[in-house]
Amino acid sequence: MEIPITIDKHCIETEAGRLYEKLLGRYFRKTVSDREKKICENQIEALLFFLEHADFGSLRHQHTELNGTMKTQVLLDIDTAGKSMAIRVPGKEIFVPFRAGHDTEP
Repeated sequence: MEIPITIDKHCIETEAGRLYEKLLGRYFRKTVSDREKKICENQIEALLFFLEHADFGSLRHQHTELNGTMKTQVLLDIDTAGKSMAIRVPGKEIFVPFRAGHDTEP
């Protein structure tokens, strides 16, 4: 599941959390079609996996473009079935480390 995120004044963790909350709100609107709900559902599941398992401290420390000090467009690539996560930023792909001691099962 690929999810675009704009990092601007907040780190990747905060921006992913904000998008998660926004998608939850959209999912429960009465005017949302079944097709849109399914898309939201898949993105919510992927973002939850990312938020629960990514080592954000390591990401912010090793990749300044993810700490919110500069506006950056990123693309999260989250495979909950294969249990892998990557972030594409302009010019490179960052493989997301899992938090120590966290189970990688979704």
